[in-house]
Amino acid sequence: MMIKLFTFLCVVMFAGSVWAEAQTSTRRVGLKDCDTCPELAIIPPGDFIMGSDGAYKYERPSLNVHIDKAFGMGMFEVSFDEWQVCIDDGACGPDIPDDHNWGRGSRPVINITWAQAITYVEWLSKKTGHRYRLPTEAEWEYAARAGSVTEFWWGNDIGKSLANCRNC
Repeated sequence: MMIKLFTFLCVVMFAGSVWAEAQTSTRRVGLKDCDTCPELAIIPPGDFIMGSDGAYKYERPSLNVHIDKAFGMGMFEVSFDEWQVCIDDGACGPDIPDDHNWGRGSRPVINITWAQAITYVEWLSKKTGHRYRLPTEAEWEYAARAGSVTEFWWGNDIGKSLANCRNC
């Protein structure tokens, strides 16, 4: 299965040279295990409500979620440049994923499969000697919400010019 716009390839790290930073209850950003590794933000433990009992049935039911340990998560989606390092090391295959002529470099890598994403985090784990993996849905939402409790980060109303969406 090919994921057309796989921009959620973030990495999660639970041990490593930045792990000492994760033991605090505060958020830290911009930490790296190597020069070509993704930048990590340390996300402190906490609680949040995942989902919504509102108008969108696919977000129901809302759940109380507890994150009991701090974790490191990629601050940005994995870029084409970061993916290229894996290719150059011979771990992510010989082919550069198609960018649809949108550009590569620091743009998020697209057109990769779930299996390729797993290969990338396994390679990153071997490269650094630390445990990397893909975030769970709950970890991703918890990190993305950054403590907000509204439907959108700017509030509960879609408003104008705040989101890239249809009919808003």
